[in-house]
Amino acid sequence: MTMKLPFALLLSGEPNCGKSTLAYHLVQKRLRNCLVIDGDKHREMQFLGEKLGFTRDDIMRNTDHVIKLARFAQDQGFNVLIPQITPYLEQRQAMSKVLDNYWEVFVYAPKEVRMKRPNFTDSELIYEYGVPDLIVNTANTIDTCVNEILLMLNSWNIDENTTLPDGLREPGSDPR
Repeated sequence: MTMKLPFALLLSGEPNCGKSTLAYHLVQKRLRNCLVIDGDKHREMQFLGEKLGFTRDDIMRNTDHVIKLARFAQDQGFNVLIPQITPYLEQRQAMSKVLDNYWEVFVYAPKEVRMKRPNFTDSELIYEYGVPDLIVNTANTIDTCVNEILLMLNSWNIDENTTLPDGLREPGSDPR
């Protein structure tokens, strides 16, 4: 898959819904020239020696760093996959303003499904729902979800005279 500018694909959703699993399967199955900025792994790095917690301010600071890293990767010609909870609309809007060809996929799994997954972590964060470009339900197979995402990406490989499919919006545009 080739595009004029590198893309940024945010895989957002609640804990244990399969965001990272999808990102790595996308790279293994088809996507190339990608940097995966895994939210869990990025937080573990505790950049600049600071230990960030899970307050709104810490979450926003972490996201600011992810955005800078993703922008740097795009400037080097890399596509970016960002599997990260991103519970706040403000986080996702900030990404859409800075990153080229930004798309958002809401990764969903019912709580009963998430609870059966390894290392289940419940969260008290309130997820602020927005209008993603695509919703995938990881109660389905990983291959089904990966194929849905690839179909979306392929449908966006358009020229300026092509009409967008129903239900999709231009990357970075505010649907509200």
